[in-house]
Amino acid sequence: MSPSVLTLVNGGHYLVRVSAVNGAGASTVHETDGVIVDTSPPDMISLKIGVTSGEPEELEDGYVLHTDLQGIQASWMATDFESGVVSYWAAVGTTPGGSDVSDYQHIGHETDGYVGNLNLQLTNKTTYSPVYYLTVKAENAAGSFSTNITSSPIKVVRADQAGTVTDGWETWTTVEQAMTVDVDYQRDVSTVTVQFGGFESEQHGITHYEWSVGTEPRLDDVQPYTAAGIALSDHTDNPGGGISSHGKAQSLIPLSPGVQYYATVRAITGAGNVLDFATDGFTVDITPPVIQIDSVGVQIGNTSIGQDWVRPQYQKSADSLSARWQVIEKKDTVAYSAFCFGSYPGACNIYPFTNTTVTSVPNSLVKPLTEGLPNIFSISVMNRVGLWGQAISGSLTVDETPPVAGEVFCPQFVQDASELSCHWHGFYDTESTIQYYMFGVGEAEGDDSVFNFTHIPHYQTQYRPTGLTMAHGALYYVTVIAFNAV
Repeated sequence: MSPSVLTLVNGGHYLVRVSAVNGAGASTVHETDGVIVDTSPPDMISLKIGVTSGEPEELEDGYVLHTDLQGIQASWMATDFESGVVSYWAAVGTTPGGSDVSDYQHIGHETDGYVGNLNLQLTNKTTYSPVYYLTVKAENAAGSFSTNITSSPIKVVRADQAGTVTDGWETWTTVEQAMTVDVDYQRDVSTVTVQFGGFESEQHGITHYEWSVGTEPRLDDVQPYTAAGIALSDHTDNPGGGISSHGKAQSLIPLSPGVQYYATVRAITGAGNVLDFATDGFTVDITPPVIQIDSVGVQIGNTSIGQDWVRPQYQKSADSLSARWQVIEKKDTVAYSAFCFGSYPGACNIYPFTNTTVTSVPNSLVKPLTEGLPNIFSISVMNRVGLWGQAISGSLTVDETPPVAGEVFCPQFVQDASELSCHWHGFYDTESTIQYYMFGVGEAEGDDSVFNFTHIPHYQTQYRPTGLTMAHGALYYVTVIAFNAV
């Protein structure tokens, strides 16, 4: 049943009591937990952008500066003294109270939160558009909605930007602009120089910079963070009204060769936020490249340059010269390499000084001098800090001809094999010189069936063989063969 006429007071708490009586006169009573009458909507009190509950909203020229393109953080408050606030609803638009960006969506019963799934655009600095508005309404337990409350206008600006920092002072200038050059190696053992740019805060502006030097990125174990040595450029269009976003920093610091150092620049915004960037590091290099020549025409092996120079090399082929070498230096530190061939150390009269990016001279590229003339290889390498290293090979001589045979003198008759003693002279080689002789005895010229060919040093021109077995009245021949270096 329902009473036809009741006069209820808004906010009043009313109970319903029902009694049931049976035929025997016994009764039972049931009473509800009551209902509150709520005929008034909730009352929206506040809406603040970019903060959580209890924090003040920050305005600049009447606008809230906002950096998140995907959503809006906000806090809100409504009251309803009768049935209470049970949920909030929010919409986003480009006009006050509008919902053209995002229609009303349920955002829960909390008094702050994040309105997401948006796709906001940066506000144009010239046209001041688009500008966004967040609108929130509250719902009470009776299902009534409050009037809408609309936020302060919201400008979307770029988020704080950490810039870039490069090692060194070098710049590369084009017609349009000057670009910084990042240095990975330097010769200076007492100075650190960096260039930086691109630090921006459209919300708060950059208020000051400080920098450090360390043996790891963002570490300050070499130079603690300091503002000393920083010089800012004269840029005038600085986001957020702060100081310049570009500058240089330099400090006198003792540096150790071979150690990698990192510089870190950090910018502090007007809100106290820290934006930092560390360089990719630089190494102090004060030693020139070390070059090891492995072969010139023929394989030299791992002998040093000095040993190679006192031991001239020879080859038979007059078709070409080749060479191979190693640079005892990190690959990325070599800036320039060039080689040449000459007839004396350091000369380039056989093949000119030629740039190369490899560590070998291929066959058929260089034709050697012949007729006993020396061919000497030179290789020069410059590293990234401008230090040169050079290596010069020993001489390489082309020898296409065998030695010239001389004369061999032996006794015409001997009574005993032990009396055979021979000497020789007149053997020579104009290109590679005589290296050794082979001495043999046989029954014909060139035969060594009686005494096998035996190695004789080049400086020895006499030999007495031992252990011979010779027949009475037999004729024997002594053969001496000279060998040159090839």
